[in-house]
Amino acid sequence: AEIDWFAFVLMAHRIAGENPNVRDVEAHRLDLKGLDVREIPPYLRFFTNLREIVLDQNPGLDLAAALPQLSALPSLRVLSLEHGHGTVPAGALAALAHLTELRLDYNTLEHPADLGHLPG
Repeated sequence: AEIDWFAFVLMAHRIAGENPNVRDVEAHRLDLKGLDVREIPPYLRFFTNLREIVLDQNPGLDLAAALPQLSALPSLRVLSLEHGHGTVPAGALAALAHLTELRLDYNTLEHPADLGHLPG
């Protein structure tokens, strides 16, 4: 049977993050930098403890599909998508209004003029 690597990473992260003997893993921060993430699985929404997700250097990530899924995480405050070299649909940013920090360096905004219509 094939193992879902994303599920494996999430479960290992969750276990290590809750273990007081593992100090270099923060339970609320998921770092997937450069891991060739192409899509966000629907079960990520069950990890409600996540306050920060780092998806830097994942150029194959479909941002149009990923951003709505990431917006379903109510406790998420920091999202980093730097160096993805993708196109960020401006309309999807409105759903991320609960974030306190959004990092989009080295990506392209689809309709930059639409940013003026975002809340906040």
